[in-house]
Amino acid sequence: RKSSENLLTGLNDILDFSKIEKGKIELEEIDFSVEEILEEVNHVMGFKAEEKELSFTIQSENIFEPVLRGDPVRLYQVLNNICGNAIKFTEKGNVSVDISEEQTGETILLKIKVSDTGIGIAEEKQADIFSEFAQAGTSTNRLFGGTGLGLSISKHLVEMQGGKISVQSKLNEGTVFEISIPYKAGKAEAYEKLLRERNVFDKSVLNDLKILVVDDNELNLTVTVETLRLLNSSVKTDTAENGKIALEKIERNNYQLVIMDGQMPVMDGLTATRTLRSSSNKKINALPLIAFTASVLKSEVKEWHHAGADDVLAKPFRIQQLVQSISKVMKRKQNISAVEKSETEFAYPRIFDLCFGDLNKANDMLLNIRKNLSANIQQLELCQEPIHFDEARRQIHSLQTVLHYLHQDDLAAEMKIFETQIQQNNFSSTEIISSINRAIQLLRAL
Repeated sequence: RKSSENLLTGLNDILDFSKIEKGKIELEEIDFSVEEILEEVNHVMGFKAEEKELSFTIQSENIFEPVLRGDPVRLYQVLNNICGNAIKFTEKGNVSVDISEEQTGETILLKIKVSDTGIGIAEEKQADIFSEFAQAGTSTNRLFGGTGLGLSISKHLVEMQGGKISVQSKLNEGTVFEISIPYKAGKAEAYEKLLRERNVFDKSVLNDLKILVVDDNELNLTVTVETLRLLNSSVKTDTAENGKIALEKIERNNYQLVIMDGQMPVMDGLTATRTLRSSSNKKINALPLIAFTASVLKSEVKEWHHAGADDVLAKPFRIQQLVQSISKVMKRKQNISAVEKSETEFAYPRIFDLCFGDLNKANDMLLNIRKNLSANIQQLELCQEPIHFDEARRQIHSLQTVLHYLHQDDLAAEMKIFETQIQQNNFSSTEIISSINRAIQLLRAL
């Protein structure tokens, strides 16, 4: 799989570069969470750094606008390329990412700084690293591999969004990439709605499921069945080697889900799915079904959906995709009723969404948030002297996220004003202390 992923990375780089050359890449403009993008990058890059025994850190304290409007996929791609490069060319030490925001009118400038302690780039080679198929030298390609397209693609993607990218480096000491991309401020409400519409998943969706796996390949059957068993030991599985046997078993048993292969002898998966969906037995007719296919051609996927498949997965599947797919197609009544019940009982939907609908976790998180709020207030009370104003600003900055989860958006906006007053340092000490006291009063009133 590692070899196939390396090949896929190369192919994707070439395809992206081809699209860029022909002006075929279109940028999205949707609301997205900066922190969520950083979490994804940290998850992927953290593992890569750990494999090389490197320290990988992301610093994002200076984010005052948590939701931006733009293209999150391209931001993730740029971060992945730059961070991936930094880790690849660093043998010992650390790779760090510092993210901050600056506001100019209605524009939020996202500033990214990626630093490493790697091999560095010779001064005479720095001008070429953003060129297509270029690396810092032939020995670099020999030692580290790669297409030499990642940085070129990143530069194009940054500039397409109206941003800038630059590099500073010293040979054998390390490299620093600095990126700035302008975005509009996003709407937290729109992003939260998007979160609700996502297929949030966890392995508990598999609890006590009885699943029929249909495939004529014994290895495929074993992989699917064992994956389900390892994901959740309460899963009960049965197997069938073709569509005809599957339909016979469905008539006799109370399965809750069918995972159906396409190409099989006697009766293929498409035919079996059409037959199942035409059954006069309402229970059989509505049985959730996921199709497995070796082809991901749009025409074939469309054919599966027309036949009645609830979802289509490509083989070989990824475990996360399988769980997401099951979570999506099951729509289990007990889960839906639990969510509806919890939503009526829990007063903070943002915390509830963050905990994926788990009421106990949401209550625990609310308790922690309130403890943090209390700690912030105590710290603010100790910061009413000029020597402590910077700490007061930091506390007020941290509070804005807490207030967001408590749906106190107006108060968070007022805290932002207090923070700006302290940061700009163009108010008297008396005025700043008055602002801190005002903040304490408002926070205690919650």
